[in-house]
Amino acid sequence: MRETKPRWLNDDPEVLAWLHAVLDRLERQPAEERKEPLRFTVDEKLFPGLFHFGPEADGRWQLIAGLTESLPLKITFRRNRDDFEPEYVGARLALEPSCEIKIREWLLRPHVTPEAQAWREAVDAAPAAWPATARARLRERRLHVEGRSPEEVVAGFVQLGSLAGRGLTLRQLSASAFFGDSKFLERHGASLVEALYPKLQPAQRPLVVDVFLPARVEAVLFIENQDTYLRAASRELPGTRGCALVYAAGFKAGAARIREPGGAALHYAGAVDCKPNFEDWWFGRCDRPLPVHFWGDLDFEGMGILRQLHRLFGARAWQPGYEPLLRMLREGRGHLLEAADKQQQKDPEQTGCPYADQTLLPALRRLQSCVDQETFRWWM
Repeated sequence: MRETKPRWLNDDPEVLAWLHAVLDRLERQPAEERKEPLRFTVDEKLFPGLFHFGPEADGRWQLIAGLTESLPLKITFRRNRDDFEPEYVGARLALEPSCEIKIREWLLRPHVTPEAQAWREAVDAAPAAWPATARARLRERRLHVEGRSPEEVVAGFVQLGSLAGRGLTLRQLSASAFFGDSKFLERHGASLVEALYPKLQPAQRPLVVDVFLPARVEAVLFIENQDTYLRAASRELPGTRGCALVYAAGFKAGAARIREPGGAALHYAGAVDCKPNFEDWWFGRCDRPLPVHFWGDLDFEGMGILRQLHRLFGARAWQPGYEPLLRMLREGRGHLLEAADKQQQKDPEQTGCPYADQTLLPALRRLQSCVDQETFRWWM
């Protein structure tokens, strides 16, 4: 078992929060008193970032799963997953209590120190009607802010109670209560907010989606990259007449909430008079069938986006765009995965699109090369 701390750990606040939660449990019931492992279920509360489905989430899961090489961690996968559901959804993590020493070393979190005692006293003195279990959790989770006293930091959590009902997002709440730092709660205490104030419910931040509408919408084409989307919106891309163009912007188009009212804010260009009918289709308020396609980089990451869009919209790979890229790949005019630091991209195995699954993915696997969408030259 590896002894060193994973290099990526400090850059992943969700995994850090989980490891802190492990120590919180062990401080409430010491390892020597435990007969069973500490158990956790992989869900949206434990690791929210994993549920913004896509290759980036898959890569993060591989890092988490890799902790089995460093910690006494066992992972058990759920058997009744959907075909296109990631393997980690509903997985069970079982961590032996013997992990405590190593995790404390990684997090630089020793047993109670004078600083920790000052923090606990500040929490005990806080004039807030927090649930007892939540106060105990905050008491054991010392949050240090450079240049601020424990009383000032705890006062931020007290202040959150006065911000309820104002429709603020988590970042707005964080900036209001914690010294103008909009990401404080994301780094340290998003789950604490829910525990301290069960009825607060921060407003959901809608995903911003750029859409170009033609005079008559006959199909929808998601485009991965900004340069290509802007060219297409300038009507310089043959074969897209009648297509509503959607800027896929990485992986956000694959987030489940993008089709929920309030989960997405659609920003329009083009024939905006079509907006009401398009939104009825987008949010599932009508049964109008529209062909949906995706076009992006010819690499595993692009295929991962297609997989998510197929799950949400029934999207298929746009052959007029992918065929020229595939031809370049077969002619040896692509770039190796290693040459563009893409060797960590995960093969999605299946996208649900026959053309992608039977033609594009086999070519990527065989040639271990890829071609970026911006190579497309029909407008040159």
